[in-house]
Amino acid sequence: YLLGLWSLFFFLLQCVWTCIAKPTHTRACIHTYTEMVRTPVEELCMNVKGLKLPGSIAEVLSKALTPPDRFAVHNAISLLKGIGAFDEREDLTALGMQLLQLPVHPQLGKMLMVSAVLGCVEPVLTLVAGLGAKSPFQMVLGKEKLVDQVKLRFSRGNHSDHLTLITVYDEW
Repeated sequence: YLLGLWSLFFFLLQCVWTCIAKPTHTRACIHTYTEMVRTPVEELCMNVKGLKLPGSIAEVLSKALTPPDRFAVHNAISLLKGIGAFDEREDLTALGMQLLQLPVHPQLGKMLMVSAVLGCVEPVLTLVAGLGAKSPFQMVLGKEKLVDQVKLRFSRGNHSDHLTLITVYDEW
């Protein structure tokens, strides 16, 4: 597990070094920039703590080539404290260590863990997987009413996107 995090860290370091030392490798620079921007700030905060980098999360992330907004970092840390992944000193809790091992957003990871305790893993796992993919109800120009009708049929009158997603998977 730790080896995987270190290899990710060294890959990013290598991409940054390539960008600085060899300006002709702009493709690697753009790729690294895109990954940093696309990664949810909560996951970045969890990875900083998982790597045990010195300093606070905000300090470490502020040194990035494209640091996330400081308010986004503050909100992410508050959320992670709220779900029990961090303690008051921004250290990983036992739950946080478990969430760090899951390849999903920390909130979805906690939802999976709670579902195991409540005995409803299968529908929650379907929901988590569905939330990580594009919606099956993509709007098609000129066929908006048809898409709405199909979505209404799958919703079975429950008005819940989550339950509708589970129904779509079950019927598939």
